[in-house]
Amino acid sequence: RTRLPLLYTRGFHPKAKLAFGAPLPVGAESYEEELDLWFAKEFDPAFVQEALARELPREESPDGPRGLLVSRVVRVEGTRAALSLRAGARWSIGIRSLGVEPEAVQAALASFRARETFPLQVVRTKRGTAGTIRDVDLKELVKEPLIRSGCLELNLLVPTEGSAKPALVVAALLGIEIDQAKRGRYLLIEVLRREAVESLALATASVAE
Repeated sequence: RTRLPLLYTRGFHPKAKLAFGAPLPVGAESYEEELDLWFAKEFDPAFVQEALARELPREESPDGPRGLLVSRVVRVEGTRAALSLRAGARWSIGIRSLGVEPEAVQAALASFRARETFPLQVVRTKRGTAGTIRDVDLKELVKEPLIRSGCLELNLLVPTEGSAKPALVVAALLGIEIDQAKRGRYLLIEVLRREAVESLALATASVAE
């Protein structure tokens, strides 16, 4: 409908070349998702954004526009997909949905900030196998945790090895059972990209010096 010429795979059953971001955990919601599109020729990102916004469903409401809103379009050099540039995500978890008091969350965050390390074992299972256990450090994965508007917000980074799912992280952080943590309302509010995270790390290091 946008008349933007997509690239197609070769073979007997050609398919449009596109790729979606990482799947969300079961029951989680998201305000920001990624989509990679490969075109037969180069376009200005602003032109692509306008073309997509014109065709995707959108409606105005008293709280602002709703629907599939195109927040930005960027050109990625080479063949790397946007998923390979993802460094993690900022999550918002409803405190009430977890069945805990805000004071308990505040105390848990204070304890987390005071610790030098926070070891956690993550079990990775595959169908037909017993699974593997990996040791991770939550201090390396969780950044900028805080309470805002009745929600626990935190950056959950995805390193090259040893990642952990949001519910498991929340259970360990707050000292609650995993089944209780899974009942929470999880909302992905921002995708974090490697360039931004690396810049933040460098800025933090320079300030510390």
